[in-house]
Amino acid sequence: MKKKNLIPVILATSTLFSNAAVTMNFNKALTGGVSSNFATAAGVAKVGLYWGVIVDNSGDGFLTSYGDVSLVQGARLDLLTSSGGVTDDVLIFSDDFTIDTSAVPDAGGGTGDLGGLTLISNLSLSGGVDAGDDFRVVWFDDLDTTSAGIFSDPSFVLPSDGSTSSFDVPFLGPDPIRSAVGLTFETVPESSSIALLGLGLVGFTLRRRR
Repeated sequence: MKKKNLIPVILATSTLFSNAAVTMNFNKALTGGVSSNFATAAGVAKVGLYWGVIVDNSGDGFLTSYGDVSLVQGARLDLLTSSGGVTDDVLIFSDDFTIDTSAVPDAGGGTGDLGGLTLISNLSLSGGVDAGDDFRVVWFDDLDTTSAGIFSDPSFVLPSDGSTSSFDVPFLGPDPIRSAVGLTFETVPESSSIALLGLGLVGFTLRRRR
């Protein structure tokens, strides 16, 4: 009779591991770096910007332009190319906006500033996103949400299942202003629009031949 009770235990354990998640912290008060100065496209560091990470789950690198996305805190989105094609990159938004870290001391005796990052909490290692994948920090302009910045560092590699890791080293000392430029999220043409464009080009060609 006792052996039967092992089945739900095994299933529960399997579910737990299949839904493993990681938490990434971008500050380490007193003993490490404190993130700041993530800014608008105009170069103004501020509180309230959407931000997150893009994960490359096949190792083929990141694009400079993707299809448009909806800005939703905590959302996880499979990215398309700007022409509507499939990519292997995934955008995960933080649950928080950029914040004021000016009251948070770093290891150098300074502090953060406006435009600081917080956490990516409970990032699920599933759907092709795995430990060891490269990621980049991205943040969006407050006015033109098709414009974003992208920030990389050699330490930006997803940690192991169930771990909490700090990615504060790139933020030791004063942070430069990092503007929300260099990455675009363009409106993907609808298939009907593409078809109409194609018909228009065919008609134009036939007219020229006549």
